[in-house]
Amino acid sequence: MVYEWLKRYWYSISFQTPVETVRQKASHQNPKRRQREARRAQDTRLSLTKSQLAVKQQQEERAEQKAERRKENRAIQKEAFRLRQMKKKAKHKGR
Repeated sequence: MVYEWLKRYWYSISFQTPVETVRQKASHQNPKRRQREARRAQDTRLSLTKSQLAVKQQQEERAEQKAERRKENRAIQKEAFRLRQMKKKAKHKGR
């Protein structure tokens, strides 16, 4: 039964790229802020599994894509508004 399902839906299953855990280079920060963040990190005792990290990464990618689309739409709307304003001015220019 599982094998039949896999045969049927194999090409529609989306596989993810492997998640890489990269340590960021520590830049100069306020020592009190670093201490607060370390305390918060210790307080949250939940460690994320690789699958949870992958899901979180996917959500962040979707959010970035959504922000890009929103930015493009905003630019298109601004351009359309600018064209409408120019048309209005052109209509009244002959008075």
